[in-house]
Amino acid sequence: MIYVVYFQKDEVLLNRIGEQELQHYARLRDFVPLLRKKGQVVEVEGPGEQVEGVYRFAHYLGEKVVCLAFSGPDLAYQQLQCPKALFPDSIPPPVWDHYHPLGNDKSDTPTVTTRGGLIDSHMDKLQPKSVAHLMPWRRSLQASWSALKKKDFRLALYYLMRRKSVHYYPTDLSLSGVVYTALLSATCATTVWKRLFEGFCAVFQDQPKTTLVIKLVGAVNEAMNKAAIRWLKTQTFQCRIILINEHLPQQQYENLIRNTTFFVQAGTTEKLGKAVLEFMSAGKPVIASKGNNHLPLDQDNAFLITAEEDDFKAALHQSYRLFQDEPLGYRAMADSASQRMSKYSSLAVVEPMLNAWLDQLEEEHSSADQIPTD
Repeated sequence: MIYVVYFQKDEVLLNRIGEQELQHYARLRDFVPLLRKKGQVVEVEGPGEQVEGVYRFAHYLGEKVVCLAFSGPDLAYQQLQCPKALFPDSIPPPVWDHYHPLGNDKSDTPTVTTRGGLIDSHMDKLQPKSVAHLMPWRRSLQASWSALKKKDFRLALYYLMRRKSVHYYPTDLSLSGVVYTALLSATCATTVWKRLFEGFCAVFQDQPKTTLVIKLVGAVNEAMNKAAIRWLKTQTFQCRIILINEHLPQQQYENLIRNTTFFVQAGTTEKLGKAVLEFMSAGKPVIASKGNNHLPLDQDNAFLITAEEDDFKAALHQSYRLFQDEPLGYRAMADSASQRMSKYSSLAVVEPMLNAWLDQLEEEHSSADQIPTD
């Protein structure tokens, strides 16, 4: 069986320079090694002519082929003649084996190095120093022309207009004390991140050794950055608030996990659910809404709350006291989180689930007519 998977390379480039993250690509990356064990994997840049070309060539060779979508299918995917399947959300990504060792790492906690899109309440003027560079016209035009050939007018305009790019000097975040980390979509409503800010500062306004780190996921949101800066400038508190609005390379993301004490599940969308599994695999207890029924959370590994503001504040109080006053209790909660993930998102659990689904998929397509039409 040939499995065709796709992602936009231009968007991955944007991901690398901190403008955009591709959650579906990160998910695809987790499963590609397992797919290669079952059959041949062909990676293409998008659902279109490339997929149809692979489909026709596979038919010529007498091979079965299916296009797997790891993100919501768009119109181009829906119009494919090639047999296709949407990868099921019921199969969790196999992240435990990779992230579990992070919780057992007893070495000095590493710093988290960032290069832009950072707001830190403990930093002078709240942001690191920056420098602007001018992109050469030739490079800008080449990038725009490449995007136009793919009929991606949005990306073409982006490259044409964004000649001046702002780069930040590297900043090393040294995180200490009790660190709460949350991932939020960059397009989330203002009320979501303000609720986190206000609740955290109300509880820890006199605690300089507590930190809230909010990692934004998605395209850089300058409006959110400006709103957050305005809010922080009007407040007086001793706790620390950090907003990271950039892509973190894998090593720096893992450093953030190592530094985290508790993970705050503030979003409910599936694309952010993978982070919960990664933090829990590393033994990080969670503060989350009781409405997140699709996540493997219980009172042994999480502080489950309602949507009420007082509930969130109470969970902050309880988690802080647990870590400060009951180290054995915190260790038990951390171990429970990791053990739960070993039974939910380890290779030993996920691979049989994936193979069963792929076998069923192959059986369905073996009985179907795969002859391409002109």
